Amino acid sequence: MAWEASMVQEGYETAKANLYKMSREDVEMIFAEQKAEAVEDENWNTAYNEALNMAKSLDECILFPAVWEFAEEQNTTDNGGFAFWLCPYGCHTVATS
Repeated sequence: MAWEASMVQEGYETAKANLYKMSREDVEMIFAEQKAEAVEDENWNTAYNEALNMAKSLDECILFPAVWEFAEEQNTTDNGGFAFWLCPYGCHTVATS
C-alpha cells in the first residue's frame, strides 16, 4: 500500500542522500520507469528503452536530480513512511531514516 509522504525534512534529506548512494545503473532504470510511466501499455517497452538510452547519455549532475525531482513531486512512501518511492510503481525505494 502506498501513502502520500508526510515526514519531517530530515526524512526527505535522508531519502535524497540514499538516492545519491545508488549505482548509476539503478538510477538509469528508475529514470526510464519514470519517463515511461505516462505511456500506454502497448508502447511502454519502447518508451522505457528510449528513456533508458537517454539516461545513459545524461551526466550524473542532471540524471540524479531529475530522478529526485520526479520522486519529490510523486511524494509517495510505503505504509509507515519508511521507504520513499523513486519510481511510479514502488519497486525502487530508498530508506527515509
